Amino acid sequence: QATYKQALKGLYGGKHIQFGNKISEFGNKSRRTWKPNVQKVKLYSEALNERITIKSTPAALKYIDRKGGLDRYIMSMKDNEL
Repeated sequence: QATYKQALKGLYGGKHIQFGNKISEFGNKSRRTWKPNVQKVKLYSEALNERITIKSTPAALKYIDRKGGLDRYIMSMKDNEL
């Protein structure tokens, strides 16, 4: 698993850069990468009583919805995941 330095500045939900091969019609392999789908989103924080702009992936947004908001999502995370 490659470390993704940008993930330290947003909510990426465990997503990271993946590596693999692009294979042509003739079977030639060339190395390539797949980067996470990162989007800027505005989320409301009840604790701060304001909207916060952060970078996030759709997977992390799905987790936030399941937990019931940004504050509950952050409180449910382990210390080493923050």
